[in-house]
Amino acid sequence: MSLRTRWALVLTAALVASLAALSWHQSCPETGTIFEWKCRHRIHRGMTLAEAERVLGQGKREPSPSQPTVFTASFRLERGDELYSWEKDGLMLWVGFHEGRVCGKWLEVPYL
Repeated sequence: MSLRTRWALVLTAALVASLAALSWHQSCPETGTIFEWKCRHRIHRGMTLAEAERVLGQGKREPSPSQPTVFTASFRLERGDELYSWEKDGLMLWVGFHEGRVCGKWLEVPYL
């Protein structure tokens, strides 16, 4: 292999590594942890608890709300809905389930 080919490979590898790092940072701008990425991009409305636990591991069942509870504009729990939480890497994720399916999520990210 010629010197020119080796330098081309080294520069290509450096470019690919830089693009991969930039892509990762753009998908997880807050903490860059795998847990955060899974919370933001792998948990979706309509998933079952089993599907969510396959992604995140076993969740902790939290007390169900006795009255309607609003976490965010797009995450509201009604009486009888289930609430589960996951905690890892200093982050806390709450996921609500209505009739056995994800109806909303809220990720608490500490200020860095």
